[in-house]
Amino acid sequence: MDVPADPHSLVGVTIGALAPERWREYRRLRLEALRSDPDAFSSTFAESERFPDDFWRGRLSDPDVIFRFARRGDRLVGMASALCDQNPATIVSVHVERDERGKGVGGRLMAAVLDAIAARPEIDAARLWVSETRPAAIALYRRLGFQPIDREIGAVVTVDGVYDELIMEWRLR
Repeated sequence: MDVPADPHSLVGVTIGALAPERWREYRRLRLEALRSDPDAFSSTFAESERFPDDFWRGRLSDPDVIFRFARRGDRLVGMASALCDQNPATIVSVHVERDERGKGVGGRLMAAVLDAIAARPEIDAARLWVSETRPAAIALYRRLGFQPIDREIGAVVTVDGVYDELIMEWRLR
């Protein structure tokens, strides 16, 4: 899947998987995401911080989970993942560090995850839930071909209020 972006902003960014033995890098990025954007995720920093090391290793080696990471130099700057244990697949996590946002990194991450989903013949769609507090994410998902199919009222509760989530779907076939 090709995502148009400013090619200069993506210089030095690579997209790929992460070996399970590099779980600490994944943990750092996930906890950073939960701390910086709590309204974007269904899990919390406090609960995730307590997960044992085996949890993080296991996630990266689970054949039913597709992970793609964005790396600038030696540092992870973004990630996207999908759970593929049923049809449709579920996009479970998308995060790009603030300094990398608006440069096309999120689009490249999602395109890589969607390509991996498309390679699984048993899966013909992907779904995600996105908070209405995330207009840039909603716009990205629309550009990638996701369509709204439903809404969950009051699904996101933060100190700033209660928000709805859009349920969006991307169809392969």
